[in-house]
Amino acid sequence: MQSKPTKNFFVFFLSFLIKHKFIFSLFVLFLGYLMCVTSSFAQLNENLNVLPEEVYIGYQPAYKFVEIVEYNVLSTRDNDAKISNDVQEITNMVQKANYCDKRYGFNYFESIEEELTIDRGFVEIRCVLLTEHGNLYDAIKDIFGKVLDRDVEVTISDESIGLHYFGDGVNVGGNNNAYTKKGTDQHVIFWKRDVPQLDAILNIRLKNKKEIVGGFTKNIVGSEFSQRKSNSFLSQGQPLLDFFQNDADIYRLRHIKYYGELIEEYYSKVGKYPFEGDEDVPIYSFVANDMQKKFTEKGAPYPHKRYEFKRFISTLEEGLGREIKEYYDPQLSPVNTPNFYIYKIYDNTYYFAVHISKHYGFATKIAEHYYKVEITNRPVEGQRAFGLYELISNKNYQEVINSKPVKQGFFEDRANQFLYHTKGK
Repeated sequence: MQSKPTKNFFVFFLSFLIKHKFIFSLFVLFLGYLMCVTSSFAQLNENLNVLPEEVYIGYQPAYKFVEIVEYNVLSTRDNDAKISNDVQEITNMVQKANYCDKRYGFNYFESIEEELTIDRGFVEIRCVLLTEHGNLYDAIKDIFGKVLDRDVEVTISDESIGLHYFGDGVNVGGNNNAYTKKGTDQHVIFWKRDVPQLDAILNIRLKNKKEIVGGFTKNIVGSEFSQRKSNSFLSQGQPLLDFFQNDADIYRLRHIKYYGELIEEYYSKVGKYPFEGDEDVPIYSFVANDMQKKFTEKGAPYPHKRYEFKRFISTLEEGLGREIKEYYDPQLSPVNTPNFYIYKIYDNTYYFAVHISKHYGFATKIAEHYYKVEITNRPVEGQRAFGLYELISNKNYQEVINSKPVKQGFFEDRANQFLYHTKGK
């Protein structure tokens, strides 16, 4: 409760301002100035008590997809115990792929994949988000307004897309043109209307922020295309996951060639195929990393043996006399198709299979959005398995593997995480 002298002073001061309109006007202007100064120091969204030095935003309207990457994420707190709690909460959020959902609270976008990496001593958090909302104006306003943590306006013409906002403290880069109205804190970012992706790099200068990198002991990869989230998109009958599956199929089909050529080279040097003659029942080896293994547990419904993929790799390396790289399905959790490859051998016949999302003119349909491509050393006319060289000379196959992925950097980074996975590298 205010004391009586304080109340009396407030009443006197207010009466004085009302009687002296000129001074009152100056006072209002002064308050407005303070508010402007405060807004000019506005930076980026500080939810969850963290703030990155730089944020990359890549929005692809055609795919209703946005990628957000936070670089050098720091804490806004100065209490170590609270920072430690924040680190644990962030870990849990990234694992469940809801860090970006909670941090930014987008109206139209939902995070479907997240990962946290320790890169050269800095914390980097990457989120992939999708939307069912088709309005370009709303989507841009939602993305940039929430990341910038301020009101933004969007203008759309035949030639360009403009993003308008107030407040200093943010430097802008990317495939855009950024301007500041002279003598103001009014800014605008323009993109050409025909660019497939609206990029922006938002960079700020941070002072007196504490590092959180020491709280993370390893990289974290969150749930990718969880069944619940993917079903909510696929049920709309919209190809919202195409941007990922199209790219992933390119790599899956490159991988069947890679492994097929290794298997045939092994045969030319050893005189038999990997595991040939080792058992009197079919032998299976699933090409799956530690995050994919749990999805291989069902197995074949008839007597068989299962050899670990580590054994498959070491067998190839022993026969070839060199170390080889390992390539896995780019998808860490299955949606519509298995997210692993299969090597099978029985007697002197082997099969190697990958699973893709489309027919492409040569794949075998198993179910909706689920196709299989398989090679063997003993192809039979009219059956679905190809001979290796029959497949790689197929015109449609060549067209797919030679096409350029939209998100090439992402898929190559994903592959590089597991190149020597079975060796613990």
